[in-house]
Amino acid sequence: MGAATPDHVHDPVVSGVFHPKDSSNYWVDDPNGNIVSITGYRGDVPGITELYNLAVAGTVSAACMPTATIHILPASLTSGVPAVDSTVLAPVAALGSRIVSTDFTSLNNTWRVKYAARGCTYIVSTT
Repeated sequence: MGAATPDHVHDPVVSGVFHPKDSSNYWVDDPNGNIVSITGYRGDVPGITELYNLAVAGTVSAACMPTATIHILPASLTSGVPAVDSTVLAPVAALGSRIVSTDFTSLNNTWRVKYAARGCTYIVSTT
């Protein structure tokens, strides 16, 4: 969400897919935008479970594609693949059919087909 920009801090917790309008109106969807932003929610396995439960409860609109990402950095692999498997891959797989593990290209295609590329976000309230 802009982590490479100078002085970038304090991203909100967000789930969804959209076209950011511009740097001043990042969370506003611009259907004519050429950049697709796929948000990461909390970035961990408990966050995926939380988001799933929010979607089932209807807190996240059914018209909105809920998304969460877990980044596996190359440095994580220095601990060995078994560590990544036990802390990320196996817990995500244990969630079973409740979630879909995917890659950027496949997720983007699903969003375009199933959700008609309709920008939608669920932003966790900080109040």
